[in-house]
Parts: sequence; C-alpha cells; structure tokens
Amino acid sequence: RQAGRQAGRAASRVEMLVATLRMAACLAQCLSHRPGSPMLSAGLASRSGVVMMGGSLGTPGHSAGRYEHMRLVRDESEMEQLGARLAEGCGPGSVVLLTGDLGTGKTCFARGFIRELLGEPRERVTSPSYLLDLRYDSHDDLEIHHMDLYRLSPTADLEFLNLAHVFSECACLVEWPDRLPSPPDNYLEVRLNLSEESPPDRHVLLRGVGEGWTEKLDRLE
Repeated sequence: RQAGRQAGRAASRVEMLVATLRMAACLAQCLSHRPGSPMLSAGLASRSGVVMMGGSLGTPGHSAGRYEHMRLVRDESEMEQLGARLAEGCGPGSVVLLTGDLGTGKTCFARGFIRELLGEPRERVTSPSYLLDLRYDSHDDLEIHHMDLYRLSPTADLEFLNLAHVFSECACLVEWPDRLPSPPDNYLEVRLNLSEESPPDRHVLLRGVGEGWTEKLDRLE
C-alpha cells in the first residue's frame, strides 16, 4: 500500500514536470519572437480570406451559417460600448476572435465586453501580453478568458491553454487568433481597420459564424 502511494506521488510529480516544461518551451518561443514579424498559421488564414480587407465597406450580408455586419466606431468610448452590447446574453461557449493591427482597439473592445459580463463597469482590463491568458470570474460563476497570442509562433504547443475546455465551457476573447491551429465551430470575428482620416475612425467588420452569433448580429441592426 505504501509503495502504491509512493508510485502515485511520483506519477504526479512527473505530470507536473511535463506541464512545466511545456509552459517553459512556449514562453521561450514567446520571448524569441520579434514583435512585428509576420506569423500566420494556415488554420485561420484560409477561413479569414473571405473577409473584406479595406476598400468599400459594403453592406451587411448573409451566407451559409454566417452573418456579416459593418460598423464605424469613432472613439474608445464607442468601441467599449460595442463590446458591451455584444456581450449581452453571452455565456459558456461564447468565443470572440479579435483581428487587427496594433492600436486598432482590440483590447478596448475586450474591456467593454468583459466589464459587461462581470457587471463591473470599473474593472481594470488590460492586454494579457506576455501573460498570454488573463482569467476573470463573474458573480454567476462564468469563467472569462482574455488571451493575447501575438508573441506565439505558429508551431507553439498551446495544450497548456486548455482551449477545448475554454471554448466550450467559458466565455473567451482571443487577440491575434491567427496563431490558433484552427478556430472553434462557433465564434464572432471582430476585424478592425483604421480609416485614413485624422484622427482615424475604426471600421469594424463583425462576422458571426454559428447560429447564436448570426442571430445576435441580426438584432444589432
């Protein structure tokens, strides 16, 4: 019996060591990545190709299981309000993928979204940056994750982020989702582009994939 307990403790120590080594390897990849260098994974890039980039704003449109909606956002307050409005009614399995260059307002959108889910209008929400994942817990026990994958390489092992659990059982926002091996089945893509005005506005393309998000965007009109 004592030998069995010792074997169990040894196995636990091995599992903890493996998890620590995986985390260290991922952080090493983060630190070795030079900000600004392009890193695209084939998983999301192929699916993002149908999204309009620049040019005419176009009009909201439907396709099989998808809905697209374009908005013009003029300042940080409006961006937070948009995030808060889209957070209404969200719960486990709500995934938002935030795409756009540095300084386009991804974290600002996330701030409004997270504050709405928490019911805390003064909650301090910043970019996870080197931390990769920041977790918040709402009063009704909803687990909320805010991820920033900017510094990850396309070959990084993301197992330690437990994405399968996060995408199905939690609410989650992901900045720089092109680092993901593949997107979940249901998600909202928020694609941000700066206008050429000074100061610039934000052109926000909202693309819902899956029944829940398409219905929410349809009501956003």
